[in-house]
This record gives sequence, C-alpha cells and structure tokens, in this order.
Amino acid sequence: MWSIAAVGKPKAVAREIATQFRQGEKCAEDEERIRKLAAALIAEALSAERQERIGEMLLTDDSNIKVRASSSTNHDFATKTVRRWLSISIEPL
Repeated sequence: MWSIAAVGKPKAVAREIATQFRQGEKCAEDEERIRKLAAALIAEALSAERQERIGEMLLTDDSNIKVRASSSTNHDFATKTVRRWLSISIEPL
C-alpha cells in the first residue's frame, strides 16, 4: 500500500510528487511496478510541455491543482484471489 498527495502549481506539484515517489518505501514487486507506472502517468499529465485539457480542466502554469494517488493489494488466501486498487486524481482548485 502506498499514497502520495500535493497541492500547488503544476510544476511545483510535479516536483513534490516525484520526490514523494522517489523517497517512498519500496513495495512488493507487483505493487512496485504499479507505483512506478502511476508516477510516470502523473509526470506525463503534469509535464511542462503539455498545456491541455485534463477532463474538463485546462492545465496551465498558473493553475492551482491537487494531485492524489494511492494503491493497495489484498490477497485472499482462502479463495486464492488478489485484488488491486489504484486511484489517481488531478483536481483544479
């Protein structure tokens, strides 16, 4: 299980999120792969070269945003199933 969050201008949020992913504790192999993919998706969405619509929001350098992401994995050994949850949100403020 992991979670990250940051609020502010896109460039500052991108730096903070990258720092949180880099400094966060590593997860088990499958969960770590998901964590790295989430970091890459968020970095791409907040990239300084991309000023475009994310859903209904126009992302610009002057936007204030809130980014949250989390994931968890649940192993049910009785039924031999694995459930994974991933949530990523980028919201205008």
